[in-house]
Amino acid sequence: MNAPLVYQKYSGKDSGSGNSGNGSYSKTIHKEHGGNHIEVPRDREGSFEPVVIPKHQSRGLSIERLVISLYAKGLSTSDIEDELREIYGINLSCSTISIITNKVTQSATEWQKRPLESLYLIA
Repeated sequence: MNAPLVYQKYSGKDSGSGNSGNGSYSKTIHKEHGGNHIEVPRDREGSFEPVVIPKHQSRGLSIERLVISLYAKGLSTSDIEDELREIYGINLSCSTISIITNKVTQSATEWQKRPLESLYLIA
C-alpha cells in the first residue's frame, strides 16, 4: 500500500504515456477483525491494476504474509520476487519486498530489546 505510483500526485505529468491519474475511489476491504476503508488510485485509461486487493474483490491475498513467510524460510528479496511472479503472477519490486521485510525485522528487534521481568514463574 505504500509503494509509489509511476508519477507523483498533482504533477500533471504522465511520463509520456498519454495516461494520467484520475483521482481515487473508496473500497471496503474485509479482514479477520472487521472492515477497513481504503482509497484506491485510478488512471484515465483504467489500466491501473491494484496488486494487494484486485479489482472487484474485497479480500486480498495478504501479500505481506506471503512475503514474510518466504523471508522467514530464508529466501532473499530477489528470490521472493521470482517466486511471487512465477507462482502467483504478482510483480513486486525488490524495494517493495525490502520495505515489508524491514518492518518485520524492526518489530522483531524491538521485541528482542523489550525489558524483561526479574522473575518468571514456571509451572
